[in-house]
Amino acid sequence: MKNLKDLLSYKKTLLAIIVLLVLMLLNGYGSNRAHFSLSAESINQRNEQVHTPHFSYPKGEYELSVDGMGRYFVYTADGNLLHEGNAGTTTTFVLEKDESDIIFCCEETGALYSFTIVKDGALYSDITFIALFVVAFLAFALYKKNKKGSLDDNDFSQLILIGIAVLATFPAFTDTILFGHDLNFHLYRIEGIKDGLLAGQFPVRVHPTHNNGYGYITPGVYPELFFYIPAIFRILGMSAITAYHTFFLCINIATAVVMYISVKGITKSTFAGQLAAIVYTFSTWRVINLYYRAALGEALSMIFFPLVFYGLYCILKGNHKKWWVLTLACTGIFMSHIISTVMVALMIVTFLIVFWKDFIQKERFLAFLKMGVATLALNAWFLAGFLTYYLGLDLSIKYFPANTEYYQHALFPSQLFNLLGTRFGYSYLLDQGVMHDMSATLGVGVSACLVFIFCYHFMTKNQTEEKRFAQTCLWMSLIMVLMTTTIFPWRIIQQSPLLNSFCGTVRLPSRFLSPASACITILACIYVADMIKNKNAQKATLAIVALVSIFAFTVWGSAYTTSQGPVVKKGQAVSTSGAVGFDNEYYIRGTSPYMLEASRYVTGGGVQLVDYEKDRTNVNVTLSGATKGSWIEVPLLWYPGYQAKDNLGNRLEIIDGDNHVLRVLLEDGSSQVRISYIGLWYFRVAEFISLATIVWFIMWYKKSKKVRISS
Repeated sequence: MKNLKDLLSYKKTLLAIIVLLVLMLLNGYGSNRAHFSLSAESINQRNEQVHTPHFSYPKGEYELSVDGMGRYFVYTADGNLLHEGNAGTTTTFVLEKDESDIIFCCEETGALYSFTIVKDGALYSDITFIALFVVAFLAFALYKKNKKGSLDDNDFSQLILIGIAVLATFPAFTDTILFGHDLNFHLYRIEGIKDGLLAGQFPVRVHPTHNNGYGYITPGVYPELFFYIPAIFRILGMSAITAYHTFFLCINIATAVVMYISVKGITKSTFAGQLAAIVYTFSTWRVINLYYRAALGEALSMIFFPLVFYGLYCILKGNHKKWWVLTLACTGIFMSHIISTVMVALMIVTFLIVFWKDFIQKERFLAFLKMGVATLALNAWFLAGFLTYYLGLDLSIKYFPANTEYYQHALFPSQLFNLLGTRFGYSYLLDQGVMHDMSATLGVGVSACLVFIFCYHFMTKNQTEEKRFAQTCLWMSLIMVLMTTTIFPWRIIQQSPLLNSFCGTVRLPSRFLSPASACITILACIYVADMIKNKNAQKATLAIVALVSIFAFTVWGSAYTTSQGPVVKKGQAVSTSGAVGFDNEYYIRGTSPYMLEASRYVTGGGVQLVDYEKDRTNVNVTLSGATKGSWIEVPLLWYPGYQAKDNLGNRLEIIDGDNHVLRVLLEDGSSQVRISYIGLWYFRVAEFISLATIVWFIMWYKKSKKVRISS
């Protein structure tokens, strides 16, 4: 009878999954059609009216109906003509490849009002992927249940982690992308990686999408490893919106899992790990970074802050053979955010000073040395480009004036008590007050942890290695919180040019709330694990903390989703506003972005341009009359790593041209020239070092696992 009941239950669950899959796929009905209004924005160099918004569609065959008057033209951002026709008619055209920035133009005397586009299949594969994700999760849960009969502690932990990660993503459960401070910059990074991969770059070091197709060096100086995740989703057919929101889910899952592993590793308590994951994943400053500030570099770095503390604990107080934990933590931070890397370096130095007696022990010192070497080797692939471009080029970022407003962006202590964090604005100067400032606070959960820490710290006297480590975390977290406020003596510190350069790097004192949130959460959960041993009391504590944390987060999330308007709708291209950074940081000094006109080819020395073809960072030109000393400038910004070859097999010299545009010096008989980005030879060496290190890590881990099992 029991087997019969299990079989019926299994069939019912399987039927429910099938019904859910069918309903989700039916929801995709009509997803092959889109309609948008158009409005004239400017006049281009061809005396055509340029219309907004711009659009982004995958390759395929389309039926296009344009409402308006006169003749219209459809271009890519880098000037390639995709289609043309007469307004008021319906035509068919084909996109040979995915296009990230499609622009509608019309004759100067014409007008465009709207268009309707219909694809031969679904415009995007969003519904298919969402359905597959949901069904895969349900199938996995069904498999676990039928295999074990009931959920054990490990299964319960997995359920908690996935549950809080999904709930923490609810502000993204929309069909648009809501406003965020750095939104356009990061969305363009995703599009840039996608287009770079499609152009044949790996790893991507120049974004082809930026600056009307002239490219931008962002990936060479700003780590983008984790942005390959949404970029691959885009290549697989997801819309920019769903890829971006799915990336949010990945970040939330990783945040919960890493915090759980870190705290469980320190305390050996599953309960403490679950508690920390709940508090930290829903922490107000983290979700402000992720959603409203759209500071994805900082949100990504917050995944790894807990692992930094765990790694430091292993090397200085715990099992020093786990030095690889800090290696992964430092690599994760570095691949997320350069500013957070600077902050982590400061934290590590502080811990080494405080625990210097432990640090100078031979085994622990060697463990730290291994960590450092392995971290450098893992990141060699990025460091090669970073040192070449950031140090080797005369970038605009090097000429920013000394930071004089760092203190002016500090928080009044009262702002830390805005625990629900429902103020949306910017970081204004102190003399403007806080009326229009965005919220910058630890939030309800982390603030409650801080209060609990003080109470517990002064109520207990017994000391363990974990508690001695926790005491250092306590003082460090307090200092970091103070460093965000006007209480900290930033005005005096800024008198030193060296220390002021550090302030200029960090830019906003509120950034110290990120490591402080992780530190406080870990510390509180170490103490809670020591205090609460009873299973029922632990379950009650988890329930109460979860309810409070979820309530605080839903209040913030509801305020955010109901107060911020949509910035990107499905089918629209990302706005170019702020796409290269608000300060144009990574242009070579003297570059004028206004002179970077699409399809601008300039020749000199008597050579004539016959024909050209541009595909992202690949350019083919046909020429006549080329002689030694003649040249051509193509619509690509000059960066080291481009290669040019002609029809005779000559490798042509590339130099920095007018407005830092790429100029190719031609030879006698150069009638066809191909230009592409291939990187520098030592980039390949650095990539090999990183790849070899990854392979070594995998082999070493498998070997260590076998040794543990056999022993």
